[in-house]
Amino acid sequence: MKPFSTLPPLLFALGVALAAVAWAQEPPHAPRSRDPQVEAALDDCWIDIDGKADDPDDGVDADLMELCMADKGFDSPPGPPPGPGDGPPPRRSSP
Repeated sequence: MKPFSTLPPLLFALGVALAAVAWAQEPPHAPRSRDPQVEAALDDCWIDIDGKADDPDDGVDADLMELCMADKGFDSPPGPPPGPGDGPPPRRSSP
C-alpha cells in the first residue's frame, strides 16, 4: 500500500469545501445593513408615495422620497449624492 494513496482525494475534498465556503460568503459589493429605523422609514415612504416596499427600481420621484424622509425626521446629508466610482474630493494644494 502506498503511503500517499489517499492524498489526492483528500486534497480534492478540501478544495471543494473551500470553494463552498467562498461561494457562501457575501460578495464584497453587497450593501451594508442600515439602521432598522431608517429601513422602516424608507419602506413607509415608498408605500406612502405609491411605490412598492423594497423596490428601488419602481421609478418614484427622488424629491418626493426626500420630502417624505424629512417629514419622518431623516434629513439627507448636504451635497450631491455620491455616484458610482466617485472617490474622495481632490486635495487642495497649499500655496
